[in-house]
Amino acid sequence: MASTPAALLIMAAATFAPLAPAPVAPASVERGRVDGAAPDAPSLADVFPTSVPAAVDRYAFDPLGDDWTAWGEATSRAVTTLYRSDAPAARQRAAIAVLRSAVKQLGDAARDPGYAAMRPALLELRGALDRRSALAAATLDALAAAEKTPVDVAREGANARLGQALATLRADLAAIPGGERWLPVARADRLDAVAAGRDGADVRSVLTAVTNDLADPTVYPTEQAAFLARPAWRRLAAAAAVRLALAPGSDAAQTPRALDAVTVALRQFVQAFERYEADSTDEAARALAGAAGDLAAVAPSAGGAIEDLVDDLYDGDNFRVAISEGFLRRFVAQTRREVGPVSDVAFGARVRGVQETDVDVDVDVRPEVGAARFEVTLNGVARTSTVARTREARVSTSGRHRFEARKSVVYDGTRFRTGRTRVDVDPYLRNTSIQTSYDDLAGGLLRDVIQREAFAQAGQRQPAALARVERQLAAALRPQLDRQLDEQFDVVNLQVGGLFRQRAARLGVAPSRESISSTEEELRVFLRMTGDEELAAPAPPRRPFVEDGVVAQIHQSALNNSADRLNLAGRTLTPDELGGVIREFFGELFGRTIPAPPPAEPSVGEEPPPTLTFADADPIRVRFAANTVILTVRVGLAAPPRPDGSPGEDVPPQRVAIPFAVSVTEAGDLVLNRGSLSVAPLGRPESRFRQQAIARVLRARLGDALPESSVIPANTVVATDSQTRITLRLASLELADGWATAVLR
Repeated sequence: MASTPAALLIMAAATFAPLAPAPVAPASVERGRVDGAAPDAPSLADVFPTSVPAAVDRYAFDPLGDDWTAWGEATSRAVTTLYRSDAPAARQRAAIAVLRSAVKQLGDAARDPGYAAMRPALLELRGALDRRSALAAATLDALAAAEKTPVDVAREGANARLGQALATLRADLAAIPGGERWLPVARADRLDAVAAGRDGADVRSVLTAVTNDLADPTVYPTEQAAFLARPAWRRLAAAAAVRLALAPGSDAAQTPRALDAVTVALRQFVQAFERYEADSTDEAARALAGAAGDLAAVAPSAGGAIEDLVDDLYDGDNFRVAISEGFLRRFVAQTRREVGPVSDVAFGARVRGVQETDVDVDVDVRPEVGAARFEVTLNGVARTSTVARTREARVSTSGRHRFEARKSVVYDGTRFRTGRTRVDVDPYLRNTSIQTSYDDLAGGLLRDVIQREAFAQAGQRQPAALARVERQLAAALRPQLDRQLDEQFDVVNLQVGGLFRQRAARLGVAPSRESISSTEEELRVFLRMTGDEELAAPAPPRRPFVEDGVVAQIHQSALNNSADRLNLAGRTLTPDELGGVIREFFGELFGRTIPAPPPAEPSVGEEPPPTLTFADADPIRVRFAANTVILTVRVGLAAPPRPDGSPGEDVPPQRVAIPFAVSVTEAGDLVLNRGSLSVAPLGRPESRFRQQAIARVLRARLGDALPESSVIPANTVVATDSQTRITLRLASLELADGWATAVLR
């Protein structure tokens, strides 16, 4: 087992991996100096949290091992500089430079075969450092730009955002019976005046009251807290906080600045950023977009830096497939031999004989931008042996005709379009013998003369005969290739380009953006699977090139966005009902019925499966990290009635994180090993003791329902035609930094 290439590579990496060069902190980080930097430029002190996020704290470097200790300590010091309240902007910019160098080193190591065993850990840390350094740089740029923004411009933009938030809240409340009774809580009439530019003497007190009342919904009773956590209320709270920063202070000397409002909006943005990095919730995505919109309204130049950051980190394609030419060839390529009679009339002669044709069908991927293009080719040789008869002569001819037919196929993201078939024929004919009715004249004495004359006359017709063969072969090949490919792709277009897309759009999982291309070596299909107010992906890790397979990369955002379409939020379901919902969804998507598995016989004394109550938001989330799938469900348990018929005590929805270590066997099966479940409250718990009891119940019930280890067959048999079957095997699977990279062969 240890002699397999994969095992040898892991052993070599563990035994001979060299020390990574440790980045040396620039002197400017230690002394707080950067040439050309303003000494009093605003820093991250009022924007970034005072504690380093877990994804980049000093413990995040431990998975790299002892060989990286010195490097990790130097890099960790640079990270800490971003979160120190006493670090000036110049020192923080120098720290960003150190982190960018560290990101490059981690990327180089991840591409080094000597570090293959620790590649997921390298990619995990690289992504976390890359995004925080980009966030810090964009935040410093936004703060610097805000200093040049006139306060009147900032106040006008904040008023507009406040008015939009009020309009959104009114529309939300109008859809709720009695919802207008909540408008006084928002001080809507007074905020209308502020949004219209009529500040009044009490503007600060009004905005302060609204901000304080809405700051933390969890301080209210459960039902009120859930109501005030609705997106419209959260947007109003954020807009009011930004506008409050521009209100005159109690001290006349406290003159509001655009920088003050930008600082508040940036703080909200950074908080939402960390929430989204940790949990990928819809609430965090909305807060990110809202804070970016506030910044763009208050200080357009500052908002531009943040909007560029969002585009770089969360607007990339989150589903990418590369199909190699070698893999396509497995489905298309074939060699066949055809033998058939020849019966024709040419130049007044009856032609009879036999033709034997060897044909190779192949595929040739061609470069294209905006579409994927490949050519299906027919290369072959037609060998003929014929006899042409007239009343005067009998001519035997052998032929060897090489031909090539090419038909272009272009996929533009919606349908396959076939082009014109081009046929090239290189005919060759040789007259092997001629018998004439004059061969025996004069007792055969003139045979040689007659034969020479007959061959000469036949040779004069050779160009016309070759042209005729070329026309006939082209006329036979062109409709054959046209008919075969057009019929095949008409079916594909109907099923995939038509019906499948209609079903995907109906279910809300149609891609919002597509990028299709091809190179000399592969077809590429990149999709962005998002809806309104949903985020996508950063750049993926470098994928391997596989000559005879498929490489698929999917970001966790594609799965999380699709999971929302299951409409599980707020529903109460048994495990069987949950399975039915999932089967119905994918059955409708793929246009087929997915049968339910046979019911398992319960063991004696076994408790019935738990009835699940999903939270009203983000019921299911998935995260990919260091070859681990972390499934986060926001779920509670619906208690069965008590023996006396009274309702049981339900377990309210909790945040339950379930890690699964992922590996692939040599046979291509997927192995999931479940780790320990962690349970946390969604809001403020009623009591610590009750929360501990709830956590114990959930861990026990859900832990019993989930096997500790599962083996999932990952091989798929695909039919290329009525007789040929190809088995697709999962060759490798890597999970790191939110991306799953699978290689199929």
